[in-house]
Amino acid sequence: MDVLTLGVLIAAFLVVFGFTIALVSMRVMRGDTVQTRMQEFVVSPGSTGMVYAEVQNGAEQLQGSLFRRTIVPFFLKIVGFFGKFFSKGSIEQLNWKLSIAKNPLKLRAIEFNGLRIILLLGGILLAYLLLASNQYQNRISYLGAAGIILVTILLPDAWLNGQVRKAQSEAQGGLADAIDMLSVCAFAGLGFDQSLQRVSEYWRNTLGMEFKRVVNEIELGVSRADALRNMSERLRIPELTTFVAIIIQADNLGMPTADVLHAQAEQMRVLRQFRAKEVANKLPAKMIMPLAFMILPALLAVLFAPLIPSLVNLFTGF
Repeated sequence: MDVLTLGVLIAAFLVVFGFTIALVSMRVMRGDTVQTRMQEFVVSPGSTGMVYAEVQNGAEQLQGSLFRRTIVPFFLKIVGFFGKFFSKGSIEQLNWKLSIAKNPLKLRAIEFNGLRIILLLGGILLAYLLLASNQYQNRISYLGAAGIILVTILLPDAWLNGQVRKAQSEAQGGLADAIDMLSVCAFAGLGFDQSLQRVSEYWRNTLGMEFKRVVNEIELGVSRADALRNMSERLRIPELTTFVAIIIQADNLGMPTADVLHAQAEQMRVLRQFRAKEVANKLPAKMIMPLAFMILPALLAVLFAPLIPSLVNLFTGF
């Protein structure tokens, strides 16, 4: 492909992209939309906490640099437009993953799907340019183009799944210590809700944020059992699900919370020891492949390399 054709393709892509931006900007910058947003932000705090929270969130959106207040929302509108072509079930599953991953870049499921589509389109364009710039289109160039497209398809999901596993592992590893702190607070005379609030004030990890969310839901009128079940459904950790079920059952039976927390803290420490032993027992099996393909060939080379000259002289002497 010559330079003229490549320039025409790039110009056509820029025209289509600019036309899309113009359409989205005309929709975003309508007068009624701007007026509605200003009415939401310019509200005096009323007697209820919900209205004041909405005003605080609006004030946070109005703060920051010009790029954060203009370009970033505009880009999110564009990717949100591309992300509407997905099923409701996939969007709910993706919202759960984003909530566990602490909503990176404050993305929702629709916006994340839009980013996936834009990344895929960019990968297809890059693969086409790779094939067009190669005069001798052989098997390697086709494999490279297919690899670029495959990476753009799998990279967003792989990154998000990694963030979810990291958050779940962090919460699972800190569960025993968190229950220990809850037990100490309960023996000091605090109730279960106050213990959750005190632990959430000092913990800035995933589990501390979930405890804070449980406290906020209880303050908004949600029952303690429902708030705890919501936390277990969000994290989906077996140990946490068992702990929540035992706490709810103990609350229904009227058992002392401090004794239940102390027993659960001991049980979680035992489970953590078993989990560490399980990981240690898996290490020999995981070391077989590196040992066979990396260490063993080098060891054989060191052992048998000195024998090569003797073998060569032996066979060449005949």
